[in-house]
Order: sequence, then structure tokens, then C-alpha cells
Amino acid sequence: MSIFSVFRQLQKGNMILLFFALLFLIISFPLLERFSFLFPLFSSVLILGILGSSLSQKKTLLLLWSFLLLLISFAMVFFEHIFLTFVFIIGMFFLLWTIASKLIYRIFSSEKVHVEEVLSALSLYLVVGISFALLVFLLDMMNPESYSEVMGWGESLYYSFITMSTLGYGDILPQTYWAMNLAIVQVLFGVFFTATVLALLVGKYSRG
Repeated sequence: MSIFSVFRQLQKGNMILLFFALLFLIISFPLLERFSFLFPLFSSVLILGILGSSLSQKKTLLLLWSFLLLLISFAMVFFEHIFLTFVFIIGMFFLLWTIASKLIYRIFSSEKVHVEEVLSALSLYLVVGISFALLVFLLDMMNPESYSEVMGWGESLYYSFITMSTLGYGDILPQTYWAMNLAIVQVLFGVFFTATVLALLVGKYSRG
């Protein structure tokens, strides 16, 4: 596969826009605690990623959902209220999992492996990691004893990807029933991703 064919595939679907949007979200995630003005930027980048992606021909629902979250994120800049944070986290979580479901469908329905499918798999991993980080933050917000450390935005993201990759440094530990079960679910997804999604892509690629 030449470099020119790679660029042609990217121009058709632009999954690379969603991938880099997700990378930006990961970079900005730890900064949300210090700079509240990043919440609207957080939502705006995700909207741009959805607009540029090839997840679906009909993106109306995704975009309406995203713009609603954008309005909530603007409100969070001016009004620091736990209810707004709760609504933002829940809304963003379901939006990310809607994106994840479309990515999963794209990966499993494709007959051959191209750049778009690889980017879809990478984006799926990032989407799930970010969505679990939101749940970790929400769980700690509702019960500060859920983890051995106080979980800010950055700590939640760090813990999420460490758990999903099954590295488990042991510096942050789940302390309650719900935190432990959340960790189990995320570890299972990490194993599922490696054993199923990557194996599927390798199998399709080897068949040509």
C-alpha cells in the first residue's frame, strides 16, 4: 500500500479527524480541573471530530447531542454546580458510547483492513478509555472513599487507561464495591479488545 493510496483512503472517510480529536481530548482532560474554559473546547473538538468522520451518513442525532453538551459546558464555565457536572459527564458518556457502537460496527462489518479500519480501532480504544475516566470521576465525586486517592480529571484518565491496559501499578486502588466492579468491566474490555478486535483486524489483513 503506497503513501498515495493511504491519503486517498483518509480523504474518503476522514476517520483521522475523529482520531486526532480524541487525542486532543486526552491531552486536555487533566487540564479541565484548572481551566474551566476548556469544557466548551472539549465539546467543540468532539463535534468537529464527528463532523469530519465517516461513522454514519446520518449524524444528526450525534450532532444535536454534542451541541447540547456544548451548551452545558458553556454553563459550567460560569456556574460551578455539581448538577451541571453530573449532567455533562452522563451526557458525554452516552455520546462516547454511541460513537463506540458505530466504531465497533464499522470494524466488524468491513471486509478488508484499510487505514480507516485501523484508525477506527485506535479511536475505539481511546473512546472507551475516556468514557471510563468519566465514570471514575463521577464515582469519586459521589463517594470520595471510592478510591485510595482523590480522583481529579487527570487522575481519573490515568487510572482508566492503566486499568484498561491491565498494567495495574497499584498506586491508585478501588476501595468500594462499585469501584471494584467498574475496574473489572474495564479490564474485561481491555482483554476483549486485544483478543477480538486486534485479532479480527489481523485476520482480515492476512486474507487480503
